[in-house]
Amino acid sequence: MFKEVCSRCKNKLPQNKLINLEEYENKGERLSGCVCSNCFQIISQIVPLKKCTTPIPRRITPKQQTTLICLWTITILIALGCLVSSGCSSTKVYVLGIDANQAISDMKSEDAGKIILGAVASVATHIAGHYIAAEMVGGDIDQQGIREVVINSGELSESDHRWIARGGFVAQTLVNMALTSFEATRKSYFTRGFTLATMLEIGTYPLRWQDEGDLHYLEEYGGNSEIEWGLYTGASLYNFYAINKDRKEGKK
Repeated sequence: MFKEVCSRCKNKLPQNKLINLEEYENKGERLSGCVCSNCFQIISQIVPLKKCTTPIPRRITPKQQTTLICLWTITILIALGCLVSSGCSSTKVYVLGIDANQAISDMKSEDAGKIILGAVASVATHIAGHYIAAEMVGGDIDQQGIREVVINSGELSESDHRWIARGGFVAQTLVNMALTSFEATRKSYFTRGFTLATMLEIGTYPLRWQDEGDLHYLEEYGGNSEIEWGLYTGASLYNFYAINKDRKEGKK
């Protein structure tokens, strides 16, 4: 879990134990820094604080940036390794189990439709995973655009919140592993679309959602978003490998 330093007393605490002063303003000016609860009480006694009505600008800390760069480097190396070791030959390059040199000319419109349907199913599975997890722990979710918001947060434990946060990734990972585990579905265009969408969804998540979203929500309630993101990314890369591996043996 990321740890940050209190701007006032310099004690190191987990992010979810610090109060972000950017959420408050004094005489119309937004404050800066993060402080522990004790320091926040002292500050609020010295100067009048008002909760900001405008959202906090998104930013990523240097420590988070370094971690994400390392994780992305590992992810790219693993992906390239899977592609080179199991999906390439001297004359052909296979992407998602498809010969890239012939994909455009040979693929039918219905095959492309199945890939798109698989991608849409991956997104729907992610959303459904949050609702299933919420149902299991007694949570109540309100769908607000592309975001799922827990509206009875105060009635849930930190563990309940973590399960709701990871529910989307878990659902996508389990369904994707099931699709790539059976010969009848492994090479289908639907599975290829599902696998590609899942890999992109999970792999790019920390870059698309830096100060909110599932990983931030998981971290806020005591989880370790770095480890969990790494596990889900690794699983998505394995599923990518699974639909390419038979090419090495010349199987269709």
